[in-house]
Amino acid sequence: MANEFMERSIFDDSTKDFIGWGYPTAANFRMGQRFCKHSLYRNVNVLTMRSIANTVWEPNGVEVRPIQGFDAEFDELWGRFRTDVELAYSRTAAYLNWRYVECPSNEYVLLEARDASSTNGSGRLRGLAVARRGGLVEDIWMIVDWVVPREDSKAREALIDACATLALQDGRPTLVAWFPESMPEFAFFQELGFRVEFTSMIHAGRSSDASMRSFEIRQAAYTTFGDMDYL
Repeated sequence: MANEFMERSIFDDSTKDFIGWGYPTAANFRMGQRFCKHSLYRNVNVLTMRSIANTVWEPNGVEVRPIQGFDAEFDELWGRFRTDVELAYSRTAAYLNWRYVECPSNEYVLLEARDASSTNGSGRLRGLAVARRGGLVEDIWMIVDWVVPREDSKAREALIDACATLALQDGRPTLVAWFPESMPEFAFFQELGFRVEFTSMIHAGRSSDASMRSFEIRQAAYTTFGDMDYL
């Protein structure tokens, strides 16, 4: 994982990597518990929409369009979002380009949401989503990453609508997202028609910072599908 992109909302002066996490099999987790003092953070549940054709949003005032990469404007977007996030990979332009634009093994669709009132296409940036075909299983589309300020319900609706359209046009009318239950996004997506489905995956790890206990990491960590190494 790109530990140089890990950050807290409250910084200290240390550059030490203080947390490592992953999504091991049950057997590997038992080994990690025994030999490396790994802790279970959570069982992974996903959010799934399986009837896209019957879902309609009206995201008035927001335009969503595909982009080829990320620039400094996305640093400002992340700055607005991260004030409400205690622990996460730092989704700056540098991270997003490294993770998705330069990825040698997978093809991602990058989507930005902007004010629709601008005539020159430079309206205020309001959110971003990263999506891909397949992933955990082949017959779905996945929302891999997500940075939308939590008060902006219209940007949220517009980006979900755009991701759902990708899935529907591709003949794979199932859309999957993943946020921890402790994050507001877990409730937001259910309000827009997603349903919780259980998986056999687990999120586990170890902290070298004594002040960050497993319970606190479970509550504080903002994670998405994009945080998984094997995507």
